[in-house]
Amino acid sequence: MRQLNDRIYVETGYPGCNVGWIKTGDGVLLIDTPSLPQDITDLKTKIDVKDIAYTIFTHEHFDHTLGAAAFGKRIISQEKVIPELIRLQTALPQDVSYFFAELYKQYKGYFDQVKFQFPQITFQDSLQIHVGGVELEMFRVGGHSPASSFVYLPQDEILFCGDTANFGMPYVTPISVFSEWIALLQKIETMPVRTVVPGHGDICTPAEARRIRVYFEGLRDNVRSLKKSGRSLNDAIRELETETYLPVPLTEDLRPQIAYHAGLMYAQV
Repeated sequence: MRQLNDRIYVETGYPGCNVGWIKTGDGVLLIDTPSLPQDITDLKTKIDVKDIAYTIFTHEHFDHTLGAAAFGKRIISQEKVIPELIRLQTALPQDVSYFFAELYKQYKGYFDQVKFQFPQITFQDSLQIHVGGVELEMFRVGGHSPASSFVYLPQDEILFCGDTANFGMPYVTPISVFSEWIALLQKIETMPVRTVVPGHGDICTPAEARRIRVYFEGLRDNVRSLKKSGRSLNDAIRELETETYLPVPLTEDLRPQIAYHAGLMYAQV
């Protein structure tokens, strides 16, 4: 667990996602939730559920939303979270078994029965709340997923960015939109932000947003040039020159991930 200041905490040790909480004069603001039973139990030793004023989702993916029912019913999210949670009500076992086969085997009974808690308050573009002396701004940014949103504390210059920025390679999904993602990474670089709390991994700074932006822009320009020259997708992937813009050193293990990103980019340029 990391304490960012006298009221803001982040647990980065859960395998599902990072979970943040903000202590205010009128209760706790919880940002995202643990996914697994033991992590839900652990968080309850750190936060009294009765003290939670609101739970806030950074986006719709199950690794960020699954544990919400254990922490009360007052949930805030971008409105596009709801259609995905409706789908997950029946599709969760299939999704978890596909993406995390071993985890599903270990917790099959849990994933087969767990229910999602739906947001009570949603916003389309942005929402600002004031709770117990804390100002908090939420705004949809897209990019990683349709409902991806920033949760920003201007008084503290702290940004909870979901799966938008992180150390290492970005968390790209089949429905990611690179043009949106590049724009929101540029936004992070210009915002008054000192600390970036990603959805996964270590707490970072706007420098990580810049590294991912450089990667996406480099990949975009590289793929676009190859596509305009008549290269097929497979040929374009083979001819990529990523060393100058990758956010991490190139290894053989990364090549399938880069190829996946390039395939999505090829369809969008």
